[in-house]
Amino acid sequence: MRANRLLVEAVLSKFGIEMVMAQNGALAVEAIKEQSFDLVLMDIMRPELDGLGVTQASRALPGDAANIPIIALTANDSKQDREDYLQCGMNDLVPKPMISGDLIRAIERQCDAVLHNSVRQAAIEPIDTISNPVGDSLRELKAFAAKL
Repeated sequence: MRANRLLVEAVLSKFGIEMVMAQNGALAVEAIKEQSFDLVLMDIMRPELDGLGVTQASRALPGDAANIPIIALTANDSKQDREDYLQCGMNDLVPKPMISGDLIRAIERQCDAVLHNSVRQAAIEPIDTISNPVGDSLRELKAFAAKL
């Protein structure tokens, strides 16, 4: 479990992506309520409230919080598990043990979906290619993923 967290931290920090870690599922729901996130990486096996419960609680929230793309991180990735995760409201899945390329490609898919308005209902303003650090990080992430 710690190894996967370290991998996620290493991959995301390489691209300057800011992370917020929640110690359990209940705290994850509170964080989603209180802060604005572009993406959630959800470990399925969470203390207090599992990833499915967090996803269902998130999808019931008002506003943009209900539409945040959620990527499941799990060792349980059978066809039935995948169907259950999607049915519950998750958008993607990265199997454990994680490979950095799988994680990057899943993030890229979901960020592209957000940028092209296919996940969130709210209009998203165009990225300023000169001064937007998130846009710069996404472009670097896409370039890196293309090399995998």
